[in-house]
Amino acid sequence: MKIEDLYGIFEGVGWLTFGIFFSNFLNLIFQIYMGNSLDGVSFSIIVSFLAMISFVGFPLGALQTETATLVSIRRKVNPDREFWELYRMHSIGKNNGILIMIFASVMMAFTLSNVELQFKVVCSIIFGFLMVLYAQVRTGIGVFQGIENYRMMAIFPITNSGLRLAIGFVLVSLGFGKIGGITGIFSGFVGAFLIILTHYNQKFEKMGKSQFEFNTELANTVILLALLGWVLNWDYIIAPRIIGESELPAYAFTLVIAKIAIIIAFPFCGSLIPKVSGEPNSRSRMLFYQHIMGYVVACMPALLFLIFFQSELFDRAFFNAEVDISEVRADLLFFGYMGSGLTLLSGYYGISTRRWKSSIVILSSSIIVPAIAYILVDGVVDFLWLVVMTSWSLFISTTFYQSVFASRV
Repeated sequence: MKIEDLYGIFEGVGWLTFGIFFSNFLNLIFQIYMGNSLDGVSFSIIVSFLAMISFVGFPLGALQTETATLVSIRRKVNPDREFWELYRMHSIGKNNGILIMIFASVMMAFTLSNVELQFKVVCSIIFGFLMVLYAQVRTGIGVFQGIENYRMMAIFPITNSGLRLAIGFVLVSLGFGKIGGITGIFSGFVGAFLIILTHYNQKFEKMGKSQFEFNTELANTVILLALLGWVLNWDYIIAPRIIGESELPAYAFTLVIAKIAIIIAFPFCGSLIPKVSGEPNSRSRMLFYQHIMGYVVACMPALLFLIFFQSELFDRAFFNAEVDISEVRADLLFFGYMGSGLTLLSGYYGISTRRWKSSIVILSSSIIVPAIAYILVDGVVDFLWLVVMTSWSLFISTTFYQSVFASRV
């Protein structure tokens, strides 16, 4: 391997790692500030908004992956194509945008409970527009990924998170409450989209309709990513309808800290995909297990810290919050999210090795979890244990099923 190739790899990994961790750090600061500045109910709404962005936005990652692949191929054939031409070729189109907006709005309306009808309608419509904008942003990131502009890929999430924090901070400080927080979230995506417009080129304004093709392989990826988005966020999507209104704010505060387990998983997913793609079964399984062990080791310091210092951490992070979190164990929820992070790794392993069916079959079973929660859960403690058992059961099942499947291929 040439020195130039090594430099390219380290440059790409370095920019992406910086973008992921710095943007997530800004997101964490945003949530901590909202938790200290808003009342418990308003903060719960902000957390619901962020959870739905993760859930609905997760399958949109397929747009980025597919766009990056197609752009990479087309750039090799015609290296003179510019950004705007490539972006217009892979735009989602009006019909797909309308479908995304309807689905996102309906899901947001379902998630928001115990709020005024007018606020629910307005918030759901805003969220629908936001997800259409997010789809366009993911397409733009895919183009940058395809032309190997990793610096711009890092700028997207940092711009999003930075504007979210800055505008949310200003508006909430001025007394706009939860509206200020939601406006900050929306402004972040607008800022990311404006990055695309800065690469506008009049020459390609009148391009033909999108050449984005929806094939079976992409469909499987979208379904699997949608299920993974559900696995990572189902608890807070249904929490408002399962646990008491008095317990929901405490769960929202705990979730902010426990979700760090999911953040830790993403760099391992990014490392797993290129390493296992195209490898023999035995080699890919070994690499998969190595990533699992690495992820668990990376999570252990945070888990041990929460076990021994949970109270001190929450007293310092949410010093101005008037919410009793004594019944919601952050260490237990973090452990549950570790299971979700491992399930995420297993899902990406299925995508990388083109074994979607095994993961789709297992993860589809999680759709019945809300029904189980309605029947069995009585309070936030029961809900915590349901999160733990569901997450780890899905990980163990997908990993075992994939291992058995792979050994027979």
